[in-house]
Amino acid sequence: MAASASRRRRPETGSQDPDWFLLRHRDLVALPTLALASQLDGAVRFLIQRHIMNIHLFQVLADQLLRTHFGIDIRDTNLTEEEAVEAWIAGGQRPHNAVDEHAEAYELYRTDQPNTCWGLCTTPLTELEELKAMQALEPQITLTEDVMCCPKCGSRTEFKDVVGMEIGMQHHCCPNNSCGHEFLAEPVSSMYAESIIHGQPENYNGIVVHGVVNRNPKDSEQGTAYEIAGQDDFPEMFAVYLIVATTANTGQIEVVPVGDFGIPEQAHAYASKLHHQYGWPVQLETASTVRESLAA
Repeated sequence: MAASASRRRRPETGSQDPDWFLLRHRDLVALPTLALASQLDGAVRFLIQRHIMNIHLFQVLADQLLRTHFGIDIRDTNLTEEEAVEAWIAGGQRPHNAVDEHAEAYELYRTDQPNTCWGLCTTPLTELEELKAMQALEPQITLTEDVMCCPKCGSRTEFKDVVGMEIGMQHHCCPNNSCGHEFLAEPVSSMYAESIIHGQPENYNGIVVHGVVNRNPKDSEQGTAYEIAGQDDFPEMFAVYLIVATTANTGQIEVVPVGDFGIPEQAHAYASKLHHQYGWPVQLETASTVRESLAA
């Protein structure tokens, strides 16, 4: 019996509001929004206020998606034409929507899933796959305590957490529609347990996670001096430690740092990974003993 596969049909671009196509991306930038807002219907007012990706980024992401998932590039589509991309943007669509529409129209099958549906996989692309394309193309920006701004125009960005990628990853969008840039930002992280364990996990028997603070002034010639944060401290980083087995029952445990993170969720996720990998329990209420051992 011949294998068959059907692609889930997406709505035509802009089909719910054809008037959106009367406004192109470059026209929106020039519109005196406040003066005209009262004269426009609700749909178009929303279009003006929402984030609009710039044409170049749209094309770059579409090309990466086509290469990764369908084995072709943007030159095989009409997305090389600015007019076509402007229509997608004006319709509130993303690059993965445009790539899906092209794949459906030309009956393309996904080359990244050759063992699915007898090699005839037509699963629509997702926003997560688009963000992974962005991650592959754009240099990652490190999250800090400072307000995140667009690296292109300096505007303060809007963001949302990304589910399905590295813990703490954020998707930032520039609200300045004359810029239209987007980027991913991730917390600081450093994981080095394997270099500490050296194939001898029996030397350790527990894991602790604590917030830490740098007691040295910023830009101190002595560098940084991190220690466990006290109750009145605001942690600057979050560290994962292993408990040295020979000191587990001595009252003042000895610990070795194996990971540094910008957010607690990352630190706890790494501790959980080590727990499942080696079977060590994650200890609680050890701040005072860890602080004492580090000071010794």
